[in-house]
Amino acid sequence: TSNDGLKFPDGKGIDFSADGNNAGMESELLDDYEEGQFTLEPNANLTFDSSWNSGSYIKIGKLVHVRGYFSPDSTGGTGTDNVQITLPFSAENAAEHATSGANGIMHRNIDGVGDVVCAWVAGNATTFWLFTCQDNGAWAAINNSNISDATECYFSFTYRAAS
Repeated sequence: TSNDGLKFPDGKGIDFSADGNNAGMESELLDDYEEGQFTLEPNANLTFDSSWNSGSYIKIGKLVHVRGYFSPDSTGGTGTDNVQITLPFSAENAAEHATSGANGIMHRNIDGVGDVVCAWVAGNATTFWLFTCQDNGAWAAINNSNISDATECYFSFTYRAAS
């Protein structure tokens, strides 16, 4: 301990190994906690209004909760590239897709999409994608042509980081 509180050397943390172990348990060491801000960087052919571009995160162990908002600048989106936005940490490389868990997306003026919009994080990814549920029940990526300078999007979701 110090005047600044409880500190651990790098790679050390709070050990919960006195608790019972479940099959498949990989670690009982809480060794990372971080809070911060990040700038949302979109994929090519899309730029964000600097006054409407904010992201924050809380990382506990490998679990990362992100939230933020964005609005494209006056050019909106061009081309048909799928909308991808940077993450503060790379996602873990899992056999299954590291889809976001608790997922909240609120949007206005994303053209041609239904009411359901979600964030999707692929294994080993450094970005998240926006998807929508179509009338036939299929999921489709939102691309730059769905985005305009009138679009506003707020998001909140959780994913697992690579480390």
